[in-house]
Amino acid sequence: KCSDKFRKRAKVDKEPVIADLFALCEELLLGSYEEGVGRGPTIGIPRAMYTYERFPFWSTFLREAGLRVVRSDKTNKHIIARGIDVTVAEPCFPIQVAHGHVADLMEKGVDYIFVPNQLNTEPKYPTIQSHVCPWGQTLPWVLRAAPPFEAMSHRLLNPTVQFRYGKEEVARALVPLVRRFGVPRRRALAALEAAYEAQARFSTALASHGRAALERLRETGEKGIILFGRPYNVQDGGLNLEVASKLRRYYGVNVIPLDMLPAEQEDILDINENMYWGYGCRI
Repeated sequence: KCSDKFRKRAKVDKEPVIADLFALCEELLLGSYEEGVGRGPTIGIPRAMYTYERFPFWSTFLREAGLRVVRSDKTNKHIIARGIDVTVAEPCFPIQVAHGHVADLMEKGVDYIFVPNQLNTEPKYPTIQSHVCPWGQTLPWVLRAAPPFEAMSHRLLNPTVQFRYGKEEVARALVPLVRRFGVPRRRALAALEAAYEAQARFSTALASHGRAALERLRETGEKGIILFGRPYNVQDGGLNLEVASKLRRYYGVNVIPLDMLPAEQEDILDINENMYWGYGCRI
């Protein structure tokens, strides 16, 4: 039996000297989101997996194409329980939670749910692959196989997207997707340009706030810790039990997400000359 001492939550007087970067990251991630804007059908985006990095891109593209974007709720106990309940196989916890977010969108009554078949990320080294994990790649098909979703599988939008090959390749996947809703090709291409610009603004803002946090730590002489992990693990407080928030509130820790650090500038070839996982390369 654990003693009462270790069951009580510790609370120190120390306060962090940097801003809550995780709350700020969420604000930046969702900054381009305007629910219900547009006249087309409603397209739901699950707030799970790669959405924690790509939401500015996806929401901007769909909105600028004239479609109405609806995102799922923040990860909560109901979404987690629903995801675990409908998952057929035994995938990792984030994939199970993603099932719950799809169920949440179906309960909201959206017309379609956007779950792209994303195969890779932009490469750090052009000659080395930049795959995302197999469960992430196959998520659209795993969802379709889940019994509660089978009857609604025609409402899942699953374009195969390969970011490593540039805009033309991405356009070949996404333009036909919105053309089915009567969106002219010219408007679809303009929406894609807007999506890339929105994603670039998001990445630039993350880097800017990360630099400011590091400078603040240098000025004050305070220490900070980096929370390592993939965005969908690090940034989803409902999934990770609010670990960053607890470190700040209870222990006054200056916590910095990996996504806000200039990791892309670091050369890792002397450590691993063939890191073919996109997120593994960053971590």
